[in-house]
Amino acid sequence: MMEPTKPSEPTPAVDLERSRDAEWAMHDPAVQQDYQGQWVVAYERHILAHGPDAQAVLEQAVRLVPGQAHRLVLCLPDADAD
Repeated sequence: MMEPTKPSEPTPAVDLERSRDAEWAMHDPAVQQDYQGQWVVAYERHILAHGPDAQAVLEQAVRLVPGQAHRLVLCLPDADAD
């Protein structure tokens, strides 16, 4: 196994929060149902931007809340719903 060549750096708290927002959006049943088939960006556990075009959704999120490491989430149909 290879040793890392440099120490890892801690993830900034704001980036960690954006990851938690994305995780929430991926697993919240209401978000998944309401935005099925769309890309979403969550911010502070609310949907900030959504739509079918990932680039447009990300651009809208950046305009609304600049300076964040927004994460895109694609809301897909539940595989167990068949």
